Amino acid sequence: MKLVASLIFLYLKTFLFITHTCAFYRYKAGIPQDLVPVIVEQMKPYISINDISYLSHALSILALLLDLSPQLTYPAVESEFLKDVCLIAHSPLITGSSLDSLLLFFASLVQADSQIATHVIPNLTLPLAKEKKSDTSYGNVAKCIGTIVRCHPSLAAGTIAEFSKALKVSWHISFLNYKKKCRSDVDG
Repeated sequence: MKLVASLIFLYLKTFLFITHTCAFYRYKAGIPQDLVPVIVEQMKPYISINDISYLSHALSILALLLDLSPQLTYPAVESEFLKDVCLIAHSPLITGSSLDSLLLFFASLVQADSQIATHVIPNLTLPLAKEKKSDTSYGNVAKCIGTIVRCHPSLAAGTIAEFSKALKVSWHISFLNYKKKCRSDVDG
């Protein structure tokens, strides 16, 4: 009985995301101002890697809100989700449709406010030097940065330099750790 109840609950959650998406397309004159904060608030629990499929849906809904109503959605998304989404972008668990939703989110965010691109890129690259290589997906981060640059091409040169600097620092730290390990193997 509990299994049936949990399956029904999962179905209803998925149905909720699909219903939100369909409803947004029906608003011809724009999304009502009082609806945006409610929907953004409902997405909070799903912006984590605990359940990747719901993360994908939540990011898609936030991207759609950013496209349809950028003035209302952008401030809430920037203050509530941006830091978490930048950390989620480093996860090797993000693949397939969840990665597509993540890229769509970044594209919609930069199109809603192009000035944010200069803040998002450092938030994506700086943790690369601090995290373990096994905990980080350089490919995901590179795709996110590529999406941002595609939406804001004037940042290309500086972004490439910033990302390559982060890769060099990470490579250098890995090399030093490997060198220490080799010395300890020889000495021990």
